[in-house]
Amino acid sequence: MASSAAIADALVKVRACTWRRSAALIGFAGAVGAVGAFGGVLVNLAFRQSFLAGGNGDTAYAGFLLTYAGCSALTWAVWRRRGFARRGLAR
Repeated sequence: MASSAAIADALVKVRACTWRRSAALIGFAGAVGAVGAFGGVLVNLAFRQSFLAGGNGDTAYAGFLLTYAGCSALTWAVWRRRGFARRGLAR
């Protein structure tokens, strides 16, 4: 059986870890919300510039496609890192 001091120490460590993770989640959620709101403006600006420069939205669509391809590659690279596989977070 563990002593009460060991249990109290473990609880302090768990609470500290929980606090850090919740703070990180709040920060991440705020960043996603800010980017999402700014992203709507950027889409409109990209289409406007594309129509002003070329008369159609082809350049904007190409830019969006490249952005999505880059984000997909970055996501794949992060999830395939060694650290994730060791912790059982990736296949």
